[in-house]
Amino acid sequence: MQSIVVQDLSKVYPVAVKEPGLQGTLRHFLQRTYRDVKAVQNVSFHIAAGEVVGFLGANGAGKTTTLKMLAGLIHPSGGQVRVAGHVPFRRQAAFLRKITLVMGQKQQLLWDLPAMDSLRINGAVYNIPEREFRLRVGELTEMLTLEGKLTQPVRKLSLGNG
Repeated sequence: MQSIVVQDLSKVYPVAVKEPGLQGTLRHFLQRTYRDVKAVQNVSFHIAAGEVVGFLGANGAGKTTTLKMLAGLIHPSGGQVRVAGHVPFRRQAAFLRKITLVMGQKQQLLWDLPAMDSLRINGAVYNIPEREFRLRVGELTEMLTLEGKLTQPVRKLSLGNG
């Protein structure tokens, strides 16, 4: 079974600290000091094959950082991650063919094109066969109730804020 297994996942970013004023700027330029920012701390979960989950939390809770580690876009500071039997940050071709991650708002899509055209471009970039592309778009359109929306320019779509 292809699942996602996360054990004690953590991500810590060193962030440069700059004191105010000219002296702080000079010190920052010549000899930086850092503090650690804990973006994700000891997260563990298991998602079974076929299971659908949502990732909810306040701004700054570590949702995006965790998703980027699951996709292999950033390397965890600690813990273990396996997605579909792969260690994501190794970025092996077999893993990359299995995973798709869409994050953010509508900036991920081309602003002036209808959403379907942007999806077609991504389908071509990721070499998704036409039949599979139509099946995926159809399933997602139904699941997310997007009927009639995919022909609208992305700039006219709602961000879902109300």
